[in-house]
Amino acid sequence: MEVNDILAAYSRDPVGFVPMEEWTTSYRQENNVCGDFVVVYVKIDAEQKITNFSYQGDPAMHTLAAASLLTEYITGESVETVLSR
Repeated sequence: MEVNDILAAYSRDPVGFVPMEEWTTSYRQENNVCGDFVVVYVKIDAEQKITNFSYQGDPAMHTLAAASLLTEYITGESVETVLSR
């Protein structure tokens, strides 16, 4: 599968594209050029493990696909591991 096919698939069926009710931390990022924005939510347990990651907003196709991949990549990982990559 080519990169464009992967991006298209993730943007059609995004992973984690839902608001989170009980999060540990959140962050909003805007693109002032095009007006897109994304808010990410992270739930971290007492052992500093990322137990849940989600996002919402109005992202472009590539941002939506990247956030979907990030959701799969960091969920279940320790904060230390993610920050050291």
